[in-house]
Amino acid sequence: MRILVTGSRGFAGKHLVNLLKKNKNEVFGIDIFPASNEPSELKVDLRDSQSVSEAVTQTAPDVIYHLAGIAFVPDALTHPSTLFDVHIQGTLHLLEACLHLPSLPRFIFISSAEVYGIAKEQELPFKENSDLRPSNLYALSKLMGEQLVQYYGNVHGIRWVVFRPFTHIGPGQSPTFAASGFARQLSRIALDKAPPVLFVGNLATKRDITDVRDIVSGYASVLSIASFPSGKIFNLCSGHTVSIGELSEKLIRISGFETEIKIDPSRLRKTDVPITSGSFKKAELELEWRPTIPLDQTLKDLYQYWISTQ
Repeated sequence: MRILVTGSRGFAGKHLVNLLKKNKNEVFGIDIFPASNEPSELKVDLRDSQSVSEAVTQTAPDVIYHLAGIAFVPDALTHPSTLFDVHIQGTLHLLEACLHLPSLPRFIFISSAEVYGIAKEQELPFKENSDLRPSNLYALSKLMGEQLVQYYGNVHGIRWVVFRPFTHIGPGQSPTFAASGFARQLSRIALDKAPPVLFVGNLATKRDITDVRDIVSGYASVLSIASFPSGKIFNLCSGHTVSIGELSEKLIRISGFETEIKIDPSRLRKTDVPITSGSFKKAELELEWRPTIPLDQTLKDLYQYWISTQ
C-alpha cells in the first residue's frame, strides 16, 4: 500500500515508518523538519492548507496515519494558539485534501489517552466508552480532532480509526519526557559527563507505560486484519501502572551507579493527572494486539540508546 505518515520524524513517527517499510509498504512522510537525505519525506507545515493539499495529491496515499502534533504537553499549553492551529486546522486541512483524491484514503488518527482526563482510582482502568473529561487544552484539542475525523466520516464517507495511546517510551524519545530524561542524565553520569545527581519532577504520579515499538505495532495492526475496522476507537496501553519514582529507581539500578535524587522545580507541572491506566481488551479482541515488550527491557534499551548517543 501507499501510506502517508504525518509527523514522520517524530518519536513514534520514525518507529512507525520503519515498521511499515519492513512490512513492504511504500511509505511517504511529511514533517515540518524532514530528513534532508530522504526523498520520500516532504517538508510540510500542517497549518498551510496549500502545502498539505499538494503533499496529499502528490503522494496519493491509500492510507494516512496522522501523528503530527505538539507532543510535549507543557509546550502545548504554553502556546495554545499554535496548539489549536496544528491539531485542529492541521487535521482539517488533511481531511479536506483527502476529498480531492480519486478515491478516499483510510484515515488513522492518533489521539491521546489524555482525553479521559482525571479520574478516581476506582473508575480505572479507562475503556473506550469511559467518560471523556479533558483536563487541559492539549487533551481538548485531541478530542476535537477525533470529532473532526468522525464528522468527515459521517458526512463524506472517509473510513477512519482513532487510537488513544497511553504513555509510551523507548529509544529515540526526547529527554523532555520523564523516563528518557532520567536515562539521559544517568548515561551522562556513567560517562563522567555529569555529577552523580538525578534531577526529577513529581515522582508520585502513576502512568500506564508501554514500549513505543508495541504502540506502533498497534497502529499497524489495522492493516493486517481481515477487514479495516472503520469507525472504531482503540486504547493502546499496557494495562499496568507504575509510578515515576519506580521508573527512576529501575533506571538507577540499570545504570549500576549510586545517585543522589533532587527535585527540580522546573520539572513540576501545575496540573498533573495523578494516576491513569487503561484497558487494551478491545484492541486485543478486534485487532489481535497486545503489548509484548517488558518494561524493564524498554528501560534497558532506552538507557543504552543514550549511552550510545552521548
